[in-house]
Order: sequence, then structure tokens, then C-alpha cells
Amino acid sequence: MVEHAAVNRGVTGSSPVAGATYFSSRPFAGPPEAVCRAHLEPELLQKWMRGPDAWKMVGCMLSHVYIGITDYPRAFALYGAVMDTLGYPLRFNDAAKSWAGWQPADAARPLFLIGLPFNGETATPGNGQMTALLAPTRAAVDKAYAMALKHGGTCDGPPGLRPQYHENYYGAYVRDPDGNKICVCCHAPETA
Repeated sequence: MVEHAAVNRGVTGSSPVAGATYFSSRPFAGPPEAVCRAHLEPELLQKWMRGPDAWKMVGCMLSHVYIGITDYPRAFALYGAVMDTLGYPLRFNDAAKSWAGWQPADAARPLFLIGLPFNGETATPGNGQMTALLAPTRAAVDKAYAMALKHGGTCDGPPGLRPQYHENYYGAYVRDPDGNKICVCCHAPETA
């Protein structure tokens, strides 16, 4: 069991998914659908959980994402700049094994990893695959996009609103030098 996980403790309300499991280091006393909406509306979660850091206690669907690359120094320069811009600290950098990982500033998971493929073959991007990184603000999306381009990325969709997803979806899309599609997005409304 994950160190910070507690299964179904204190969950009240009807579950949108029968038998769903909710993770928290403290009992969750609000409607389960708030778990799904917490990253979009953290103030909702704080109504139902105790403390100002309540949103940090919500479990996560992913353990890690691994992006295959072909040139480690080049990829590390691009992803390092983007992750630094978004405030995701480097967890490790093992240049001898050509891989590195970043994590959220407030949690051990999920990890974002880059590296050579484990099978020793050349990394190739998957058609239809994309990894989206969450940005705290629209300005952070703009800055991360600029950093990606500065470090060898190519535009696959400039920063802007994408109302076809939802009214506040603000995203930018780049391809890294290996062709991997990366999105940086913010779900929050514009701040004054």
C-alpha cells in the first residue's frame, strides 16, 4: 500500500463509480465527485477536507509517465527547462544511464521520466499519444511553451484557449526533438 493511502476512510455521499476507492491520508468527508474535481476547483475540496493543504492529500491515478528519447543531453535540456518553469523539482538525474525524473513539489508521485527505451531500440513517438503537464497559471503555460521552443521543441499548437474542451482550458502543444507530443495546460480561469 502506498504510504499516504487510506482506502475508503470517511467517504460519505454516493459514489459515481460503484466500489470506487478514494485515497487520502485523512478521512475524506465530502462527496466523492469532489475528488475528481479537486484539481480544477481546489476550494471545493477544502470545504470537505481539513486544512489548507487538503488538496495535497488526494490520491493520484498515475504512478509515472515515461517518455522515450534518443539524445539524453538534448532531451534533458528541454524537459529540465519546462519542469523548472512549472515548479516540478528534479527527483533524479542519472546521465550514466540516460534517464531523469521529476515529481510534484508536494508529493512523491506521479513521476515524469525521460530516458532511452529499456529494450535498447530507438525511441519512436506513438501516434495519438500525448502527455499533458499541469500549469498553475496561463502565464506559466506561455513561459513553459517558450522554454520548450528555446530548447529544441517545435510548435504543435500555440498557447491559447481551447473552449472545445472547456471554457477555461488554456493549453500549448509542442513536439520534443524526438517527436513526442507534450501539452502544457491550465484549467483555471484567467486571474486579474
